[in-house]
Amino acid sequence: MQLKKALGAVALGVTVLTAVPALVVPQTAAAADCYTSCDPWDDPNFVNDPIIIIGHNPPPPSEGWPVPWHGGGGGAATAYVAAYGERFEDKQFCRQNSTPNPEKLTVTVQVATGFKVTASLSAEALGALKAAVGAEVNSTTTTTHSVDVTLQPGQSFGVFAQYQTVTYSITLPGGQPQLVDVQVPTNTIIDHACS
Repeated sequence: MQLKKALGAVALGVTVLTAVPALVVPQTAAAADCYTSCDPWDDPNFVNDPIIIIGHNPPPPSEGWPVPWHGGGGGAATAYVAAYGERFEDKQFCRQNSTPNPEKLTVTVQVATGFKVTASLSAEALGALKAAVGAEVNSTTTTTHSVDVTLQPGQSFGVFAQYQTVTYSITLPGGQPQLVDVQVPTNTIIDHACS
């Protein structure tokens, strides 16, 4: 009886291929699986029936949430960029001329930058965030920046490292996404007056 069903399914699959091209993938899969298992047209909840997955589109992200959808739970912790925030400057050096005369300022400034997170994260979440940013988190690297200016009386001069706040969505296996703000260095050093 199974052989008759299999031949009938193959014949039906051929008929469907020529009559309704939109059903090609699911019908072909059903016909191919039918000869080793049971009738693919009876109860789909019966455990011995083949399960045919024809794919689906991920749900569209809600407005203001540009995180790509990557399927259901399980697996390892993941982190994705959810939003980009404003850029800001971190003052690394400041000098003001408090004398009545011009002052020559020639100095090499050590500028320390790094990915900064103030939230308390588990080791697994921190590992996912580290993989997403591609660097260590809450550690610094130091670069040098040369300054050679003349400050007029009352004038100031500062060296600033530029950062941008980036919000990451971290999801642990089986958990809800957690939003974490990360201060990300833009690798830009800016010189201007400071106070």
